[in-house]
Amino acid sequence: MTTTGKTPDGPPVVSGEDVSIEYGDRNRARFLAVDGVTFQIHPGERFVIIGPSGCGKTTLLMAMAGFLRPLRGTLSSSGHPITGPGPDRAVVFQDFDQLFPWRTILGNLTYALQVTGRAKGQEATRIAEQFLEMVRIGDAAHRYPHQLSGGMKQRAAIARALAIEPSVLLMDEPFGAVDEITRTALQRELDRISRATQVTLVMVTHSIQEAAYLGDRVMVMAANPGRVRAIVDTSGVSDLDSPGFAEAVTQLRTLLEGRPATDPAIEQETRVAVGGQP
Repeated sequence: MTTTGKTPDGPPVVSGEDVSIEYGDRNRARFLAVDGVTFQIHPGERFVIIGPSGCGKTTLLMAMAGFLRPLRGTLSSSGHPITGPGPDRAVVFQDFDQLFPWRTILGNLTYALQVTGRAKGQEATRIAEQFLEMVRIGDAAHRYPHQLSGGMKQRAAIARALAIEPSVLLMDEPFGAVDEITRTALQRELDRISRATQVTLVMVTHSIQEAAYLGDRVMVMAANPGRVRAIVDTSGVSDLDSPGFAEAVTQLRTLLEGRPATDPAIEQETRVAVGGQP
């Protein structure tokens, strides 16, 4: 594994030490999905995981959420071993159906606040309305999920996750099922919201562009079994149209393709990406 750029200071809010995760049971062949993964994620950081299909990135995220247990190694949240789900870690999935269909959007948020002990009654309603306004769907508070577009459902899911004030927001390809225009709009919204709330964000994506734009650091994984190829500092990327964005995309694509950093073709691609001559 290689690490480029600066590693954030301070104790990690989520960490993994030599984590391996296996799938299967007594009646089926077992296989190693994740092998020997080590990382540290720091408070307020936006940490994006990217890699080819089958590299174990979603498996690793689900283990951080507490839905899976590692075969070997340790996963920790704020220094404590992760043994199951908890209100310190909220999850947003790709699936549009993650909201309760029989509750209004406001009701989805107030229910989450109540069951986690965050707030009840009028206080829960006030907090829920505040977060719906934050994601810019306050006027849809009394609608049901089936009355919303895919993008609005994802905004509602993000609002529900943030309302319980988790230490970490875990996102599994949250914009993978929306159209490109909506996806770009949601990326900009997540950028704004994460900066405003300073929540620690851990996100899985297939999109190199999304990783470069939203990540402070990007963990690039290889497959068969899933392992870390590199962790790249992308914190200097401030805009989708900046030269730094194009350079980060080229670097991440290079790592995903597994080419050596000394490949002349890579050097040429990087010069073109940042506006130089081929």
